[in-house]
Amino acid sequence: MLRFAFLIPSLFLALVAATPLVRAADPAADPAYQSVEIAPTRTSIFIGSVRISFTRFTRSKGVYEGDYQVRVFPFFYRESGHLRIEFSDAQIRRLHRGETVPFVGSGLSRAGARRGVVGKAVPEGLQTGRLTVDVYVTHKIKLVFHTTYRLPYPPRP
Repeated sequence: MLRFAFLIPSLFLALVAATPLVRAADPAADPAYQSVEIAPTRTSIFIGSVRISFTRFTRSKGVYEGDYQVRVFPFFYRESGHLRIEFSDAQIRRLHRGETVPFVGSGLSRAGARRGVVGKAVPEGLQTGRLTVDVYVTHKIKLVFHTTYRLPYPPRP
């Protein structure tokens, strides 16, 4: 037993040295999750359609941010603004595990109109998935968009 006592400090040092490696493997720390591309999409309204497109969203301090542009046909109405989607480290981990993840956010048009945003992300692999996004134009009017997302860089498995 005494012969192996010298191994205890070595094992302790090996565990301490491996601790940063475990933390680095955290999906929330993976740079791949720091930006996301969302495909343009459209939804139908009573007498036309609404098309929305997005810039690349970047994540900082648990929030994805990006710009949007909306076109309403046949009224030739346009709106642009900024979106903020709250997406915590825990939500990133769930997404990485392949779980459906709900999210909330808000939008602010360039004209100053506030928009509520509620949705869910459904991963279809480590780098892609589907989004359902409800945009509250007013307290009573909601537009539902179905689209896809793509991480520009593949995450670590």
